[in-house]
Amino acid sequence: MSINKSALAKRIREAGEGAHIKAEQLAEICDISLSHINHLYCGDRQPSIEVLVRICNATGYSPNYLLQDSLEKTEIDELSYLTDLGKKLSPAQIKMVREIAKVISRN
Repeated sequence: MSINKSALAKRIREAGEGAHIKAEQLAEICDISLSHINHLYCGDRQPSIEVLVRICNATGYSPNYLLQDSLEKTEIDELSYLTDLGKKLSPAQIKMVREIAKVISRN
């Protein structure tokens, strides 16, 4: 399977937005140029492993989240995905999800 470049670009953008980091800030944190970040955001380039790790560390999103459209799914990946989604939720939404999970786990 190959890397889904457009999906990776979208997820890198989402990770930056979810972490409330502007492109300029992400470029600085990751020690790459703004032009390079813009190419990653557009899907014109793919990040090296080193840059991918820097993006993950800067944003708090996992490599599994960023690459999920190119990876075969496992149960652990699904849990990691849910964790990453939780980072985007408000405290009230997290409480609601927790209550839903409690109800589902009883069945």
